[in-house]
Amino acid sequence: MDIWICNIEVACELQKKDEQQQKKDEQESMFTVVEIAITHMKRSFRSGVRSSDIEIITPTLHRSIIYKEQAQLNQAVSNSLMPRFEAQKAMCFALQDNFQETRMNTSDYEFASGDPHRARHQLEILEAEQAKPLKDSSELMDYLGSMYAGAAQ
Repeated sequence: MDIWICNIEVACELQKKDEQQQKKDEQESMFTVVEIAITHMKRSFRSGVRSSDIEIITPTLHRSIIYKEQAQLNQAVSNSLMPRFEAQKAMCFALQDNFQETRMNTSDYEFASGDPHRARHQLEILEAEQAKPLKDSSELMDYLGSMYAGAAQ
């Protein structure tokens, strides 16, 4: 009988070990499934973050490139307009000098001729001619040329 009891005890222990091994295998397979699911979720999260980063960064880079190109265009326009501005500035200074010279000459004429009304009338005509708006820079250059030609005579 002792042999039977020993065999039953050994069989029970073997059955317990088999059940424990089976539970262990089931747990390992569940852990493997969970690990695979977590890995898949991590990859999908990373790709989602990556795509959202790309969605944010791409327009920003595009705007940066556009701003850089716009700055270059503005610089080119500024560089092309500066000589024109300097020429207009020089013309204005020349007109101012010419106007002051004409005014001084008229004042001298006024005192020399003794006829202040005639001198004042000529001065008003000159001021009206100089106050006429000019259409473009070529007309201004023609006007300046005529002023200098008149002053040279």
